Amino acid sequence: MFDEIPDVVPFPRKGSKFHEPPNPGYRVRAVPTRYPDQVQLSAVLRPLYGRLPARADIEDATAWARYFWRHRVQELVEAGWPPLARDDGHSRLANAMRCPVTFVITYFTKAGTKLCRFRQICPFCWAREVRRQWLKVDAAFFPRPIRKGRVRMVDTDPEPAKSSSFTHSVKDGEPAVKSPYDLVRRVFTYRLRPTYPIKIYGQVGLEVPALPAWLDGRIRGHPYPELYRLPEIRPLLTAAGPVAGLLEAIDIHPVVDPAAPWEVQVRQLILASAGGQVPTSLPRAATAKPRHHIVIRRPSRRTVVSAVARTFRYPTWLLDPDQSVDDVITYLNAREGRRLVASYGCFRARNA
Repeated sequence: MFDEIPDVVPFPRKGSKFHEPPNPGYRVRAVPTRYPDQVQLSAVLRPLYGRLPARADIEDATAWARYFWRHRVQELVEAGWPPLARDDGHSRLANAMRCPVTFVITYFTKAGTKLCRFRQICPFCWAREVRRQWLKVDAAFFPRPIRKGRVRMVDTDPEPAKSSSFTHSVKDGEPAVKSPYDLVRRVFTYRLRPTYPIKIYGQVGLEVPALPAWLDGRIRGHPYPELYRLPEIRPLLTAAGPVAGLLEAIDIHPVVDPAAPWEVQVRQLILASAGGQVPTSLPRAATAKPRHHIVIRRPSRRTVVSAVARTFRYPTWLLDPDQSVDDVITYLNAREGRRLVASYGCFRARNA
């Protein structure tokens, strides 16, 4: 039914030399390098393959990402993951196998091809979601002046010079434009045991899987209200000023530790008034590393691109064939019905 996929080859590691990629099933017409393209590249392909100094490297990395994504789809089907394996899931399976790539512009796409919209795992739909989030953030950090009269709508994103090495650097040809606001990046990390107890009528009751319980505590305030993000976020927004905005993304990945097999990282990006003092304290329960509170005064657009890409960094282990498909399914089931990305303040008011 689908194109034949060759046997798995060693997963190309960051910094390693590329093997010749298999035929991706498309021909590349161009490799775009504008800001919306760079934020997708930095969020997905660089975590997978590191620096990509040449356009040919981006083409190869894109082909390999598609190759390993399709292998993961097949494993999920064989493992019986419901969204792909159920009887009525044929259309979603077809869309997953043929999801159009990002990062490169192809000559044509087969008629009827649709996005798979598995944004929680598909590297290409993940990249599109990162782009959507960046559009909100960029519009907030770099507000455009209001012009009177009729204005023709055109694409005003600056095109990097042809000699720019922006594919692996954010310094070449840096524009002089700076944001009138400050940017704050916060990162804090939790290590989770396999299970956690929950209280029933005030008494300790059942042991439940830790990952979904932690996410419910962080997102909804139950069963662990001490993890709830709203009481933590409100003071941050107040201190950041009247125009403040905050984005939070939750990253999950397994670790080789039977006593604490999951690590959860909370990444926050804050727009604050220039010169403001956002509290530097991080949650006490987040005792693992990394733990960061970084303030960047009046950032450039490229700095904001880098910050958004770091905030929405793709979990590379999802495509690694050495990673158990059972861990991937545990991750996907924990995410089901839970929004791991939240926006507040000025970011929430802007639609992209």
